[in-house]
Amino acid sequence: MCDLHICPFAARQLRQHAAEQAHYGGQQDAQLSGWLIGPSPPVQNDQTVVSIVRCQGQKPAASSAACGHEREIVAVQALLPYGLDVVGAYVLQANAVQTQALARDVAALVQHILLVSKADQTRRSEDFLADVARVSSSSHYIVQEGTPSGRRTASLTFCPISGPASLHSSTAHLDVLCYAPPDMPLSDAAAQVLRPALRRQLAGMRVLLQSLRNLQGVQALHFRPPKWPHHLTVLYPSCVIRDEASQAAITRRQQLHRLLSLPADRPLLRSGNAVSFQSLDTPSGAGRGGGPGSNGPAGRLSDVHFGLPPSGVAGGTCHLVDGAYDYYHYMQDKFDDAGWGCAYRSLQTLCSWFVRQWYTGIPVPSHRQIQQALVDLGDKPSKFVGSRQWIGAIELSYVLDSLVGVTSKIITVSSGAEMGTKAREIAQHFDQQGTPIMIGGGVLAYTLLGIDVNERTGDCAFLILDPHYTGGEDLGRIHQGSWVAWKRAGEKAAAGGDLFIQDAFYNLLCPQRPVCV
Repeated sequence: MCDLHICPFAARQLRQHAAEQAHYGGQQDAQLSGWLIGPSPPVQNDQTVVSIVRCQGQKPAASSAACGHEREIVAVQALLPYGLDVVGAYVLQANAVQTQALARDVAALVQHILLVSKADQTRRSEDFLADVARVSSSSHYIVQEGTPSGRRTASLTFCPISGPASLHSSTAHLDVLCYAPPDMPLSDAAAQVLRPALRRQLAGMRVLLQSLRNLQGVQALHFRPPKWPHHLTVLYPSCVIRDEASQAAITRRQQLHRLLSLPADRPLLRSGNAVSFQSLDTPSGAGRGGGPGSNGPAGRLSDVHFGLPPSGVAGGTCHLVDGAYDYYHYMQDKFDDAGWGCAYRSLQTLCSWFVRQWYTGIPVPSHRQIQQALVDLGDKPSKFVGSRQWIGAIELSYVLDSLVGVTSKIITVSSGAEMGTKAREIAQHFDQQGTPIMIGGGVLAYTLLGIDVNERTGDCAFLILDPHYTGGEDLGRIHQGSWVAWKRAGEKAAAGGDLFIQDAFYNLLCPQRPVCV
């Protein structure tokens, strides 16, 4: 991965003159444009900069094509310390096969002749005319061109700028991801795989930059959408990455989703979904998910249900959370919320799912921030902030809507004994929304990660993530203690007591996945 600085060569008078010199049918409106590509910014206050600009235009006239040699233009652009103005360029017309090598020689010559001492402050723009003559007279020997029909002198013409001209700089973040056979020598991989990929990416960046109204940086990001067997590279303007909520960014992602037949209701090509090679534990298509048992933010475990034994429901069908989450539980962050904070922790787990799927860039809220949100909404008095008061599913829905912008559906269950009657509705939620569910009732709260149900018999088991765990981030201990486990309605909770109290009323908070890309 490297950065290159790209400058468009934008001088209309020069483009018109170059079009005439190249015999492009004498068309005054031939839209020639060039791009300077170099390892460092071209505009510097204390030295001369000479850059090669490859110009592109309309197809040459038939008379030119009849010669058997495709002709093209390379403009050697001189940026001098005369107030840092673009004063002109040498337009080299030559055989397409030879222009690149010739242009390098011309550029070296121009740089040599026009280089001025940094201490010389007496140079004026008029002095450039003498330099032009020196370059023109000295360059004849390097623009000789060999052709099948004999040697022919290529055309080298200086085109002064007689009107408005501009030179702008932009940064292109080159980043290519290549696949090569494991037994391919590194030198062959560089020549046969890496270099062509870099050329393709530069060509794509040129097309993208030419389509933008305002010159800006371009960055390549790599993605691996769910169920894709290979990676995908997308070129994004810098503004799209900086402001992913802008209409331009949304429109660009919508176009890509349609082009690639990706789902139109979930973000898969946001910059946050990009594969990070600095953090190789990021799984494909899982947003910020760290994989089974891996550490999330602040050392929290992620996706802790991975590796559990089957539920034991004969002939059942599993309906699970779709995407990564972090396991929030009692006593984390050196904060003692044992006995009152289970609903807060369940809400934090729900919020982590939206963060990891890149539906929001807002960090998972703390207990105090949750309380403050409820006060700001007018649901609680000001003294609620800093208290140890419980909250339930309804309050959680308010906070999700306020802080994350997520609406929720509430499934009401009149008693714990009737929890199994909601199995089909719960399964439908996981199939359609895929978000974790908060279960609140009695004096306890859980997070529901899935359900395994036999549609014919009605037998079902619930995948419970219990926030009442007070130990360290030890996946083995969490599994052994059934803090995340398949449980049936009549079983005991990991902390003791009935999982669902028979005569207690329950609310199931079902966050709705935002329809966006």
